[in-house]
Amino acid sequence: MKYVVWGTVALFLGILTLWSCAKEKAPHQISWASSLEDAFQTASEKAQPVLAEFWSEECKWCKRLEDSTFAHQSVIDLSKNMVFVRAEAKKDTITREKYRIAGFPTVILMNSQGEEIDRIYGYLPPGKFVATIKDYLQGKNTLDDLKNRFEANPKDAELAFQLAEKYEGRQMYDQAHSYYTKVVDLDPENKTGNSDDALFSLAWLEIRKKEYSKAVDAFKYFLQKFPKSKMAADAEAYIPYCYAKAGDTTKALELYEKFLARHPNSPDTGWVKDKIKQLKGAKD
Repeated sequence: MKYVVWGTVALFLGILTLWSCAKEKAPHQISWASSLEDAFQTASEKAQPVLAEFWSEECKWCKRLEDSTFAHQSVIDLSKNMVFVRAEAKKDTITREKYRIAGFPTVILMNSQGEEIDRIYGYLPPGKFVATIKDYLQGKNTLDDLKNRFEANPKDAELAFQLAEKYEGRQMYDQAHSYYTKVVDLDPENKTGNSDDALFSLAWLEIRKKEYSKAVDAFKYFLQKFPKSKMAADAEAYIPYCYAKAGDTTKALELYEKFLARHPNSPDTGWVKDKIKQLKGAKD
């Protein structure tokens, strides 16, 4: 009887010890690799995937990703089985071009050999971030997966929109343009709620290509097609921005002032005022 009691106690203490060790080993913050090179070396040694965040100091959404998503325990737990690394890619143009970084933040999930599995372009909150990474690890909702699904369902506007975003996030703007156009063609009435976004993105792609006159025309067409879209005010703000980039400062100032009169409480008001100040300063 004593043996059973002491055996039970010993077993309990052993479990408690293991639990304590496991608890001690559970990370409370992400341990970031010091460089991409070190990350790939560690990943190769451990046969683990790499999760690389490409960021910029001026990027407010990068800061939010750091403060909320990367600080959340569910994301920290991911780092137990993969190598996390950060890379500043605004100033480091070589890195930015190598990985085709279209904007910040961009998070790329790669295998241990450094081959891309897929990427997250922009900010995601913790829950959606973890779900997306887990899907990618299973081959779900990756670029290849979406391409195969769209091939089987070529009239699916939602899949076309997701593909367009995938290509835009890779600086593959011709492919993005093609799929955004498919979205508008497949759903001209915007029943899926993606066509206005797709048409806005087509105009934005012209800005990316520095085709500012074409961007003006595209934003005007967007406003004509979807005047009540939630992005209508943004389009109105980008039109004078494009005029300024094209060298027509007078037209840009005129439209910026009209924007402030029409949308005094817009989230873009501060940005527009800064642009007006910059243009007036340049004229003086």
